[in-house]
Amino acid sequence: MFQEINDWLMKRCGRITASEIYKIIGKGRSDNFSQTGKTYLMTKAAEMLTAEPVQKANTQAMEWGKAHEFEAMMRFEKEMGSDVQYFGGENPQFFEYHMYAGGSPDGIFGDYVVEIKCPYNQTEHLQHYLITDCDGLKDYAPEYYWQILANILFTGKKGGYFVSYDPRYEGKMQIKILKMEMDDILLDLELLEIRLNEAITLLEEIINDAEQRDS
Repeated sequence: MFQEINDWLMKRCGRITASEIYKIIGKGRSDNFSQTGKTYLMTKAAEMLTAEPVQKANTQAMEWGKAHEFEAMMRFEKEMGSDVQYFGGENPQFFEYHMYAGGSPDGIFGDYVVEIKCPYNQTEHLQHYLITDCDGLKDYAPEYYWQILANILFTGKKGGYFVSYDPRYEGKMQIKILKMEMDDILLDLELLEIRLNEAITLLEEIINDAEQRDS
């Protein structure tokens, strides 16, 4: 188990990943990337140059999400009436799109990627439950919206499912399932591909500049 997770972490090292790709979408006032985007790409460059992932703090929210993710997937399968190829827990999978980019969907359901969120704050799940379309998800949780689009791009799938789960609610309110079809996301998917290519170019420039200064 630990070897599989360690291998997964190393595959992500130095790569722009789906879970944080939202950071490269926004543009700054005077140049191509916002400060958030530039800082993120600098972090990826540091990982690539040191061959070591930058450590992140493990929070209560993250622990809650991990503890309930498999339960959420089982509930999703029940709602959909079919099995999901699950990549969470002890079986993480990394889909390499480019030597500097890739992602890890929580699962694959036919021609769709599946992304599961189990909010620690039950108010957040209620917000998710009230979302009715892709635009609503993009407005409220852009980080999840772009994460799903990235994993669609990285896996070559036709669409995605956003799933929010909270066992503290009762009945149907425990789970929100939002289906994201290609017709609803195509323009943003094209934008994402453009921004990703620009980000990869800048990342390569940062790495090359650092290596040249060291020579």
